[in-house]
Amino acid sequence: MGWSQEEAAQRLGYRALSTVSKIENGTQGVKLQSLAHFFEVLQIHDPAPSTPKASSGSTSPSE
Repeated sequence: MGWSQEEAAQRLGYRALSTVSKIENGTQGVKLQSLAHFFEVLQIHDPAPSTPKASSGSTSPSE
């Protein structure tokens, strides 16, 4: 996006730049309740279909 940490913090609603840095570095997570806001601000759109695909019947991911 080309934003500074200061701009990212402002757009995402954080007061501290360190919060953005911690999220970027993986030392702080993002709350599930905040994801929709993050996606909106970062212009991330879910391309997944609205209906789930049919299962192949396998219950194990290794199969």
